[in-house]
Amino acid sequence: MNNKIRCNDCEHVFSNDDIEKELKGDEPCPNCGSKHQTVTVTISEQITSYDQLRGKVNEDGRKKPIKEFISGSELYVDRGDIVNKQRVIDRVNDYYMELVTDQDGNIIKHDEGKLSEHRGHGSAKH
Repeated sequence: MNNKIRCNDCEHVFSNDDIEKELKGDEPCPNCGSKHQTVTVTISEQITSYDQLRGKVNEDGRKKPIKEFISGSELYVDRGDIVNKQRVIDRVNDYYMELVTDQDGNIIKHDEGKLSEHRGHGSAKH
């Protein structure tokens, strides 16, 4: 946090010691004695955003999409941190791939093979 007090009459900028006194009470300007002052308080925060792209390819007459993909960042609940995830589901070519890496590129999970053999994971548990 960055605080600043400036006298409106003489433009005097208070020192850090003066600011501490002023914030505790109604202290006059040490330069001209005026009590007309502007107090500026600056608060800074840092926000980090992450993105993820998802897509599906549908075909008329089919319930499920013929292709799905996910690429980007997401919260990995088991670890409690942000990971990079790539997933491809291709029902036409019977293909499944999922790659999960940490922010340093270390592989956390890599699963690739026939979609028809991919059972017991996610919604396939039922």
